Amino acid sequence: MRSWRSRVYLHGLRREIATLAAALSGLDVLVFTGGVNAFSYTMS
Repeated sequence: MRSWRSRVYLHGLRREIATLAAALSGLDVLVFTGGVNAFSYTMS
């Protein structure tokens, strides 16, 4: 089971992606770059 911090983070991430997709009238591709949790062994 995910921790509450992970759930809150993912909820915000999903909300922002949905807002962006609505503003752009849809998305063709969604690319994640960067190092979100890059140096962690697990995402709990």
